[in-house]
Amino acid sequence: MLPSTMDNLRSTATALLKAEPAWDVAASRARTLLLVIDPDPQATGLLDDVDGRLDVRVCASAAEGLLVAGATRPDVVLLRADLADVPAPTVVHLLDHCCELPVIVAVDGEHPELAGAALEAGAVACVARPYRAAQLLALVSALRPASPARDGDVVRCGPLELSPDARTVRLRGSLIPLPPREFRLLHFLMAHEGRVVSQVQLWEAVWGGTAPSASNTVSVHMRRLRRRLGDDPRRPRLITTVGRSGYLLQAPSE
Repeated sequence: MLPSTMDNLRSTATALLKAEPAWDVAASRARTLLLVIDPDPQATGLLDDVDGRLDVRVCASAAEGLLVAGATRPDVVLLRADLADVPAPTVVHLLDHCCELPVIVAVDGEHPELAGAALEAGAVACVARPYRAAQLLALVSALRPASPARDGDVVRCGPLELSPDARTVRLRGSLIPLPPREFRLLHFLMAHEGRVVSQVQLWEAVWGGTAPSASNTVSVHMRRLRRRLGDDPRRPRLITTVGRSGYLLQAPSE
């Protein structure tokens, strides 16, 4: 792909992925949506292999996959590592940083080195090709966070209010838009108000599974969350850092 074409695709995909959907499409789904980006015709066999336990959408190119991801907000993305049109690390970076979608990278025996680059770009797991339905079902189940409390159970912490059902956050009455992972981070912190929670606990609650060693993912998302809530990063009053890897949420002043 020519550099100019790649730049145009990256710009278009970034705009689509960052755009807030008109409604929470993920919350409105009855089943988990797995987006598969793999040109191999055999990839469509996953539709039969998962036996209705997942909704599967298959795209034959990275370009198509990025556009579909922006429109449908899948729960998990399965990405072939040796795509022809866009490098897998670029796709992973766009999906992770623009709309925080968990990406599983798939490699075969001929391209094992591609797994490392995709994982460094932000992929959360690696699987072998050809696919095994049982392995994918287990991974997808672990990666999709458990549904937050429903039935209008609003969580309050002083003037901070979070509605798991409506997926909204308000601070002193003002709506604070949050991406999905930062919403789940805040929900977990509010549910543990006044208690120190570790990065390990936050990873398990938001990303699922075991955190990669030497990962700064939690701290990066925490900085973004503080910024969106107007918390001074140098002297935070709402979410404070305790020790080297713990966080404490306390009710802000009215």
